[in-house]
Amino acid sequence: MTPIVMVHGAGNDLWGPSSIKARWFPALADGLAWHGVEIEERDVAVAFYGDLFREDPEEGYEPAVDKAAAVATVEELVKRIDPHVDLDELTKMLAENHFDRLLAQAAA
Repeated sequence: MTPIVMVHGAGNDLWGPSSIKARWFPALADGLAWHGVEIEERDVAVAFYGDLFREDPEEGYEPAVDKAAAVATVEELVKRIDPHVDLDELTKMLAENHFDRLLAQAAA
């Protein structure tokens, strides 16, 4: 069993598990070494699920989510954090495709 499993977040669908491990492992090894812990690459794995959100070049990408329900949920959460947030302005700042993909990943 692998002692350490790295789990990526949203926006890593164009990478793969090997690419993520190659980018993250040095930082992990350096951070642990700072505390006197040595780790080998074989002791680390990446739980990769980004391919589930990757666009099909022939079919495109359609988020598998009820967009209206997801937006309502996000609006409710944002209002709980800060009731003075201008949601229209916040929405304008987010690129539509990026927002849709994040909603789809969160819903999944």
